[in-house]
Amino acid sequence: MKVLITGSEGIIGRALCPMLEERGHKVTRFDLAGAPSDDVMHLMAVSAAQVLARCEAIIHLAAQSGVNHARNHPYEAWNLNVIGTLNVLETARDRDIPVIVASSNHVYGAQMGRTDEDAPLLNLDTYSASKIAADVMARSYANDFGLKVAVVRNTNCYSPNTPPWHEHLIEETIRATMRGEIMVLRSDGQTVKSYLHVEDVASAYVTLLETGATGAYNVTSHEPIRADDLVLCITTMMGRAELGLVVGVGDTWQHDEDLDDAKIRQLGWEPRYSLTDGLRATIDAMTETAKV
Repeated sequence: MKVLITGSEGIIGRALCPMLEERGHKVTRFDLAGAPSDDVMHLMAVSAAQVLARCEAIIHLAAQSGVNHARNHPYEAWNLNVIGTLNVLETARDRDIPVIVASSNHVYGAQMGRTDEDAPLLNLDTYSASKIAADVMARSYANDFGLKVAVVRNTNCYSPNTPPWHEHLIEETIRATMRGEIMVLRSDGQTVKSYLHVEDVASAYVTLLETGATGAYNVTSHEPIRADDLVLCITTMMGRAELGLVVGVGDTWQHDEDLDDAKIRQLGWEPRYSLTDGLRATIDAMTETAKV
């Protein structure tokens, strides 16, 4: 299949593109980091003869990500996450091709117990609210226009390619430990969540593309862990358990997470990495890169 990937140079895109190509798909990369003209804000103006006419599906990953960054730059977050998604949906509708849209686990907010895809979307920080808007809008295109739409709500994704400004817990802990510094948490460390290696997140998109599935899908692991225990696990694996950690106060936007991903597992998807294996692979990749 010929697939257009927006945000192809992002964390998930960099894992997804080669994965699709290895499976015989033809990938068109679309990302500002690759070319200034590859901007979803102007996607409708892109020449169909050059890019879009060759595509049979779109996977929309481009977004302004990060809770703190979105709070500090709300116009950017709303513009890219909502209007950018609208442009992608209109492009898909115009060409009558399926689209898979990246939503987020952040959309759920505080929930009671196991959370499936029918749970209410409650979080109201700027990032989460903009992703809720994109999530609902994407599904409205399926309802109103019969567009084939899938929405992915994956748990916390980690990758050796995550840039520092994302401030992701696992990658920041590895960086601090490599510097011999104590990891300082922005939260009280009590929040329980799951974490998924980027290649497992990418493989979920492959599953949805190849099965032609539609609707919303949670993507997670079944290894929930408290934030402070995760930090101590990483420092121990890196042989620096003595560094310990310093906790902060509880963040009001941080909530325990227990996603139910039975729906996508019924399609045959399951993670390849255990938490331990994923952490080891990420630690090895990041420390090797630091040596270069």
